Amino acid sequence: MKYGNMNLAPPVSRNTMITRHGTHGHCFKAFELFDEMIKDGASPDDTTFLSLISACSHGALVHEGSNNFTRMSREF
Repeated sequence: MKYGNMNLAPPVSRNTMITRHGTHGHCFKAFELFDEMIKDGASPDDTTFLSLISACSHGALVHEGSNNFTRMSREF
């Protein structure tokens, strides 16, 4: 999933996309965008992580939220 030339977009644009997907119940799209962000070499920040955990909450994805939290703690 590409959103134009997002690899040149500032982190706030990526975080906004992740947040909006999660808020609207498109949690797995939020995860995909996060993975693209990492592949593009962008550095996630605290807002990125909060947006992912929030997406899991909105989607009632407790297991995925726990896995993402563990991943964030280990990798970043």
